[in-house]
Amino acid sequence: MPRQAFSKEQVSVHKHESYVRDSCLPAVHATGDRICVRLLLGPISRCCIAWMALSTISMLTGIGHTQSQTAVSASSTVSSSSGESSVQGESGTVALQGTGSADEFRVERIRGRVVWLATALKDRFGISTVPEVSTNNLALLSEDGELIPLVENVRARAFRKDKRLVEMDLELVVRRYQRQPFVPILRIYQLENGHRFEIDYWCDVCAIPMYESGPCSCCQDHNRLRKQEATEEFDESDIPIRP
Repeated sequence: MPRQAFSKEQVSVHKHESYVRDSCLPAVHATGDRICVRLLLGPISRCCIAWMALSTISMLTGIGHTQSQTAVSASSTVSSSSGESSVQGESGTVALQGTGSADEFRVERIRGRVVWLATALKDRFGISTVPEVSTNNLALLSEDGELIPLVENVRARAFRKDKRLVEMDLELVVRRYQRQPFVPILRIYQLENGHRFEIDYWCDVCAIPMYESGPCSCCQDHNRLRKQEATEEFDESDIPIRP
């Protein structure tokens, strides 16, 4: 079959139509002496419209989210300024009210002796432990027979380093938490002949107190055990005394 001949103008229009149709841009058609332009709504055009709609929705949603965050921040500020959370002194409960937080505690003075927890469990309750944990934990055995495990902070570690402390009748100022049995020690007092003596360690060179036996944290000279008659400078009037 003989090939159809096209003029240069027809070839140019045909190429332009193919390019425009493939790229979904306005197509150009030659009709006699007139050229008409039509818009082909192809996939790219539909994607553009969808993108514009989504952008508008996202912008409106973002404005609403920002307004919600602003309202929440304002509410939190009002709640904080209204004093819903309360912090009392050492003799009371320290926690957010109404939260049931495990951080709630009270400060108590408990009298007794410091012992190894594993030894006391065996001697008083007949509960055996494996040998390797015999000196793992310290506890306070109160005068009424309660066994209270100690949090081993610097104050409690003093009982490991200085065996004289475990031979003393003591009164410990501790924090009692509502939901866990371990208590951290705040202060140590020795009970002797009806008197109370505050126990700490003292460096004669640097004149600074420390909480455990050993070298001074300043001059590295060895400190000494110090006992001072207890004064009322530490307000304990509201702290309940356990027997």
